[in-house]
Amino acid sequence: MKAIRMNGPLDVELVDVPFPEPREGEALVRVQYGGICGSDFKVYLGKMNNTRYPLIAGHEFVSEILEVGANDYGLKPGMSCIGLPYFGCGTCWACRRGYHNACPTNRTMGVSRDGGFQQYLAMPVGRLIPGKGIAPELLTLVEPFQASLHFVKRCGIKPGDTVVVFGAGPIGIFAVMAAKLRGAKRVYSVDISDWRLQMSLRMGADGVFNPKDGGLLEWAKDVTGGEWFGAALECVGDLLVRDGAEELSALAHLHAERDRRGADLLGVLLCLMLGAVDLGRARGDLSGDPLRRPADRRDGQAVRDQVVPGVAPGDLLE
Repeated sequence: MKAIRMNGPLDVELVDVPFPEPREGEALVRVQYGGICGSDFKVYLGKMNNTRYPLIAGHEFVSEILEVGANDYGLKPGMSCIGLPYFGCGTCWACRRGYHNACPTNRTMGVSRDGGFQQYLAMPVGRLIPGKGIAPELLTLVEPFQASLHFVKRCGIKPGDTVVVFGAGPIGIFAVMAAKLRGAKRVYSVDISDWRLQMSLRMGADGVFNPKDGGLLEWAKDVTGGEWFGAALECVGDLLVRDGAEELSALAHLHAERDRRGADLLGVLLCLMLGAVDLGRARGDLSGDPLRRPADRRDGQAVRDQVVPGVAPGDLLE
């Protein structure tokens, strides 16, 4: 069977690999669709410090179950499933609580162990999430969407909030959708790509701004009526962008005002990718496996029903 193998930085090859032989507790699956993540590009460029070459690429994939034994997950042949890519030790503090991604010895598919860009896989039944009737090509978007949904939840966005999202790539656009789903009154998108900003509008943003010619603070003050944003979500992964997002937070301005009066400092609410911040009102646990959480899956279904059908599968990949 065929697989896409990274032999080393800038060295990718279509190769023949042995057909998998499932062990007890594993299902034989046929890969249907795969998504290319930013981390896949980093693996290709040699910029992931925990990558072990050679390895088969891919951690965003959807597969059809061909063979599976008795299991407690309701898995049956013919089902399309999302694959969870984290493989922790199963015994440490993080693994015992379901946070396999935080395991000190975690090996992520497509990064530090073979991934999903191959025709067939043997997957542990506990690492498969049934698609429940969602088309396989849309299921491919669930893995990146759940990241955005999860950190939007951790930011404590409430109905009526005004939110700004920095970055209008797939994660940023999904953050716009998730914030709207959580009840935000207005959600704005900021990016230096006009094409991406137009896509963000198409996917539900209430307004957009391109800061390449300056004027960001003036724009933010104008669209919020001088109240600034209740939450600023940084979906670029850049320290300078993070600092810019921080400046637009209402809590940041309250922080500065109270600092001038000599009062105690307030935390600044800044929502980073991977659910990493919580300096203000947000509270939560480690990111864990959000797809295992029923509430997250319900919200993902709602977004699919409301927004995704109007977009072709390849629209977010440019």
